[in-house]
Amino acid sequence: MPMPSLIPIGYQGGEHLSAVGHHAGGLFLAFVARAHQDDQDPRDPTNPGYWLAILHTFDAAGVHLATSVRPVPRGRLGADAAAAYEAADAELAALIDTLPDRRKDVISVQPFSTTVAGFTVGLVADREARYAELVPAGIRFGEPWDGDYST
Repeated sequence: MPMPSLIPIGYQGGEHLSAVGHHAGGLFLAFVARAHQDDQDPRDPTNPGYWLAILHTFDAAGVHLATSVRPVPRGRLGADAAAAYEAADAELAALIDTLPDRRKDVISVQPFSTTVAGFTVGLVADREARYAELVPAGIRFGEPWDGDYST
């Protein structure tokens, strides 16, 4: 089955994709993901990276319009790391609150990639492997192209 030009992304609730749907200006996809800036080594134990609150918006046809990224330093293990995730989740809620008339639903969008604040983010298509990956979350969409995903 060939990769479609518009990748379905299902609202599935829960941890990974709980903020997917329509708003007054088109479509949206929002989530929190762990990441390092593009110029940082993710294997460096002195740099724990960031939690990113990410909001992607699309027009009604699924074309990417804009991406907002709010990075929160992850902190070290333990209470600092948990507090950092909670802060990123609060940033995500604030981003989502800017969208009027939201409703959660399945959306279909074109693959895209962009760099914001030193982080590469997007829905990156690998046509040879026949999947699209939500970067940096590591969520993959593939056959049967029904909006379900794997991590």
